[in-house]
Amino acid sequence: GAVFSGTVTAGIVGVNKYTYDILGNIVTDIYNFTELTPFGKLSVSSDVYNTLQKDNSWKFERFKEVILKYGRIEEMFLFDGEKT
Repeated sequence: GAVFSGTVTAGIVGVNKYTYDILGNIVTDIYNFTELTPFGKLSVSSDVYNTLQKDNSWKFERFKEVILKYGRIEEMFLFDGEKT
């Protein structure tokens, strides 16, 4: 799995059968992160990493740089759990 933050658009899609959906570049980004995350691990984006590092309670491993849609490079971190 993966945790990402960003802007999305949400709404009802369809004519005969309605579906609630979210749309936006961030949806593609989280999909790419999820595909690259090793089995049994949780990955986070650099924004999420920086936010969680403020209280210094969590352990992370720097994993890799990922090239996202439109050539944007994002650092990927693996969550290692709570610090003891």
